Amino acid sequence: MNIIYLTHKSMNSDRGIIVDTKNSLNSELVNSIFTNGEFKCDEEINYNKKTITIENEDRIIIPISENKSIILKQMDTINHHQTMDMFPYNTFSEINVFENNDPISILFAHLYYNFYNGNQTFEDIINECCDIIDYSFTPNCKNYSKIKIKVSDCEGKDNMRTIEYLNCKTNNDTDFYTKIKCDYISYTNFKGIIIIVVTTIAFLIELYFLSTIIIHRKERCIYVGGLYFLVCLILSSIILDVSVFYWFGKYSKRKCIIKFWTIIIGVRKNT
Repeated sequence: MNIIYLTHKSMNSDRGIIVDTKNSLNSELVNSIFTNGEFKCDEEINYNKKTITIENEDRIIIPISENKSIILKQMDTINHHQTMDMFPYNTFSEINVFENNDPISILFAHLYYNFYNGNQTFEDIINECCDIIDYSFTPNCKNYSKIKIKVSDCEGKDNMRTIEYLNCKTNNDTDFYTKIKCDYISYTNFKGIIIIVVTTIAFLIELYFLSTIIIHRKERCIYVGGLYFLVCLILSSIILDVSVFYWFGKYSKRKCIIKFWTIIIGVRKNT
């Protein structure tokens, strides 16, 4: 029987082990297979990332190369303390966050100090405790593969969209984006406001010209220029102005169809 002694170690909110091949208690065969280093508990093994996982309650899997791993089984003859030193008693790193946040103690403390003093309602205290528990057991996005996100609409000032991670937490990790640039110009962005103002002014000017031409349609200059031509020219300009409003704001199939047809109709009337 080849025996290897492992040292359990806490790594911030994670658990892990230390492999020491210089340990005289280990057999020479074991020391020749393993390399010195720290391994972190995770959902799957990875030699490069130095992660291990459990197969069941008494077995752990440790990678010894990029394509090879070895299964270590707990010795039933050793006592509980030695068992804890051989490998971590869990791979559920969020339990450490739960222990550090200690929501139950906070619950009773707030019930004693805040509820009876009227600073918080009972419902608020319970909700606070539940929020802490939910946050504690939310996995880290870095160690989670099935990430779900929700992207907000474009925000006016910086024209950015906020990314909300629904089933994991980033812990301010720079590898995970919290904002992305919008792929369209929002109505509340300064560019959108300028376009709306300019287009509205142009629209009012065109309405003024249209009403002037209709009122003075019997004037010689309008008659020579062609009443029908002038009216069609202004109407096409109005239609083109309307199409501008469909080129910014949130995309939709309806807006996409309308903006192209208004351009086609507006240009067609000019020809």
